[in-house]
Amino acid sequence: MTPKGDFQKYGRFDEQRLCFALTEEPPRKWWNLHCNAIDHQGTEMYAEVAHINDGPTRVRDAAGVSVLLVGYDQKYLYIRNEQTGTVFSPSGHPAPTPVQGRKIEFHLEKSLMSSNCEGLNATQGFCAAPASFGVHHCYFRDHHG
Repeated sequence: MTPKGDFQKYGRFDEQRLCFALTEEPPRKWWNLHCNAIDHQGTEMYAEVAHINDGPTRVRDAAGVSVLLVGYDQKYLYIRNEQTGTVFSPSGHPAPTPVQGRKIEFHLEKSLMSSNCEGLNATQGFCAAPASFGVHHCYFRDHHG
């Protein structure tokens, strides 16, 4: 059952992919929260991931000691086309270059941002599956042949 609300102006739940797909630019940062364990029996990782891939990542051990690993404005990915000098980000932000085909997906265990710019497809993501500690990853595909 898909919940109803104002959020539908900006996206929808994708029942097949089991995620919230952001389809329009929201008026503020749209957040997804990830935590790989909430049992306080071992090390847990907590991350806030915005639709522009901003947000803090913290780690807390079983004794309750918390450490900030990554703060705000420190996870952006900038990609530069060496032939044209164009710089863009998979999420479309904060680089000023417009991107095409932007896709933002918030899954239970991961957040994915992808887009195309000048024939280069880039996907950036953050994963916090229960068995992982938190992984940032990027994939690229050049459509120029």
